[in-house]
Amino acid sequence: MSLHAQVPTPATPTVPVESTDSAGIGVWFLDNLTQPAATVLASLGIIVAALITFAIGLLSRRQLDRHHKATHTLADTQALRDRFTAITGQLADPAPAIRTAAVSALEALADDWLDRDKPRETQVCINVLCDYLRTPYETPTRNPHLRKETRRTHHENLDYTDTIREYPHDDLDTRHAITRTIAAHLQPEHDHSWSPFDYDFTGAYLHDTDLTGAVFAGKTTLFNEARFSGDNTSFYGARFGGEITSFGGARFSGEITSFGGARFSGEITSFYGATFSGITSFSDATFSGKNTKNASFYGATFSGENTMFDGATFSVENTLFSHATFSGETAMFHEATFSGENTMFDGATFSGENTMFDGATFSGENTIFDGVTFSSDYTSFSGATFSGEYTWFEDPKSWVDVRVDWERHPHSVFGPLLPEPKSVHPHEWPPVPKP
Repeated sequence: MSLHAQVPTPATPTVPVESTDSAGIGVWFLDNLTQPAATVLASLGIIVAALITFAIGLLSRRQLDRHHKATHTLADTQALRDRFTAITGQLADPAPAIRTAAVSALEALADDWLDRDKPRETQVCINVLCDYLRTPYETPTRNPHLRKETRRTHHENLDYTDTIREYPHDDLDTRHAITRTIAAHLQPEHDHSWSPFDYDFTGAYLHDTDLTGAVFAGKTTLFNEARFSGDNTSFYGARFGGEITSFGGARFSGEITSFGGARFSGEITSFYGATFSGITSFSDATFSGKNTKNASFYGATFSGENTMFDGATFSVENTLFSHATFSGETAMFHEATFSGENTMFDGATFSGENTMFDGATFSGENTIFDGVTFSSDYTSFSGATFSGEYTWFEDPKSWVDVRVDWERHPHSVFGPLLPEPKSVHPHEWPPVPKP
């Protein structure tokens, strides 16, 4: 054997773990740490899966709920509109009792729309009620339920002509029901307020209308060319706060018309060309507002026994009584206040027994009575204050017994007279009527 023969390398003996880890710590880590980690990971996977399942279920339920809600809302809306169609048909029924019942049904429908936050639909219901009042009114016929009558006129050769006439229904009760319903919903304390809505009573026939304390807060409130008849028409304490309030051309033929204590705060208030033939009161009424521009009685006619604006306040930009006519027994502006930029009575006519501006205050920039007619038995500005920049009484058409504090007259108090205010024109007093 060669001395250089390789000697086999002895194998490295395998040492058991137990021989090097006599305490068994490694085994403990393997057995007690790896198993909980696996459990935690498995639990997290289950939780994530559960959350995903829950989220999918929640989204599905929400979609289903939305679908059911939309379906229910659509069905509910359709049901309300079906009610509307049926009710409007009842308003045309020849029987007064059915028409009156239809008013109550339409009121309930309008409130139901409000409860569903559908103001546009409520406005439609209100429009229907207003439209009914705008239909022409005639006195009842001999048979209020008769809708048509045919009259045959015979001619020669057995020829004839049929004339068909439609008789009006006696719908005064229905009209009363409508005005009562609207008035109730315009009260401040009503739980279904109709105040924010627009009203168009143009050309309406209104009988014994009581809108005391009503609040009109919609954009427009229109009574143009409306006819107010009956014993009393009351807007006492009413509030008009919309942009436009108009009674242009309205006719008040009742015994008493009251706007006492009413407040007009909209941009434009108009009684242009209105006619008042009974006792009329605007006592303590207020025409004033942040954006109020005009309060107009231009061309209005007051022919009732008494017309009262005593204590009224006009603080709008323009107050217009131009060419208005006061021909009743008394026209009273006692202690009225005119503080707007322009107060116009130019061309106005006061021809009743008494015209009184006693204690009135004119503090606006311009107060104009040019071309006025004072032909009353008694016209008084006693105690009136003219503190504006200009006050004009130039070129009156008539100047009969007009009493002011700076002119002596048979009933003047003894002692010195007050000086004529510097703002009053003409300075050579009294004014001379212009032929």
